[in-house]
Amino acid sequence: MKTKIKFIAQVINGATPSTSNPEFWDGDIYWATPDDLGSLDDKIIAHTKRMITEEGLTSCGTSLTPEGSIILSTRAPIGHIAITGKQMCCNQGCRILIPRDWIAGDFLYYYLYCNKQLLISYGQGSTFLELSRNMLASISLEIPDTEKQNSIAAFLDHETTRIDALIHKKKQMIELLKEKRTALVTQAVTKGLDPNVKMKDSGIEWLGEVPEHWAVKKLRFLVKAPLQYGAIEAAELDDPYLPRYIRITDIDEKGDLREDGIKTIPWDKAEPYMLNDGDLLLARSGATAGKSLLYKETYGAAAFAGYLIRATFNGQVLPDFASYYTSSQIYSNWLSMVLIQATIQNISAEKYKELSLPVPSICEQRKIVSYLRDETDKIDMMMNIMIHSISLLQEYRSSLIHSAITGKIDLRGYHEEH
Repeated sequence: MKTKIKFIAQVINGATPSTSNPEFWDGDIYWATPDDLGSLDDKIIAHTKRMITEEGLTSCGTSLTPEGSIILSTRAPIGHIAITGKQMCCNQGCRILIPRDWIAGDFLYYYLYCNKQLLISYGQGSTFLELSRNMLASISLEIPDTEKQNSIAAFLDHETTRIDALIHKKKQMIELLKEKRTALVTQAVTKGLDPNVKMKDSGIEWLGEVPEHWAVKKLRFLVKAPLQYGAIEAAELDDPYLPRYIRITDIDEKGDLREDGIKTIPWDKAEPYMLNDGDLLLARSGATAGKSLLYKETYGAAAFAGYLIRATFNGQVLPDFASYYTSSQIYSNWLSMVLIQATIQNISAEKYKELSLPVPSICEQRKIVSYLRDETDKIDMMMNIMIHSISLLQEYRSSLIHSAITGKIDLRGYHEEH
């Protein structure tokens, strides 16, 4: 049966209480945003990052909807979706659908999940796309009878639960591999490769003991020029004949340079900030403070942006050794300590230059770098295999939902077997 969303669900707008009134916030009412939906690994949303009070709910005019409602992001971006596991309201970036009695909520969730592109196509706006309440309510859907809805939902619940369990196990494996990688790097760059080496107190509480024959030096004594902030220029160009303009967002979580979203900068503006092989970039602001990138000449001509700081080493420490140090647990501990002391999430050049590094001989550094390159490559390869496997499972999951919703799977035999 073809019908419009407004006939199968009540559509509720979201809203935001005044952020300047503390009495509206940190209550016991769940308040969902597109960000809450986008970070979900499950189809059920039972918690939100922020919560509001009864006064906040009343002040902004939105409604508290029942458990089992469908919550849908309708801007920035359109299409994130979940079923509410508790009573909940949302901000203006979402809308909540309360299914009518003859509509199975799980079926509606799967139906909208696999019709994300249809929802996006109804979005309007020049600055960003938004799916208005009236436009959402007017979208026509082809809905089967209630028995068929329940049959499809039961099949997909069973199959997606199985797939999700596999994905969860692989994600756990990735986390364990990350922990192993961090522990391996931490051991090598702070204790060396000889398990029997004599140790000494570094004199720095967060660093602990280091090999007796190693030095410990602050970063300011290991660079040949003062730490430098990057260019303050807008990232507007994408001319492949200009130098790449490296920003914090171009550095992935593994400390590599992303291959997407490339921006460039004019040569005249890039010149004071052009990178050389072995320069280490350190992020100085926001949630990414402390993130690092070792620039390699194979990346091509590039300059760096203002929220990054450049360290150019003077020969006492290998850039690769310093880069590995910034992926160690010891470095993370230092970051946490510095950020706790800061009033805002920011690590200035003044703070970075006081970072203490253990410094073995160049010969020993080369051995450590070679060892870590071999061992981390093995771990990274295993993680990449897991990531690819997760991607395939997610593609299969989406394909399965689409096939079931569109009637391409005969469920009669399935339900007889189950």
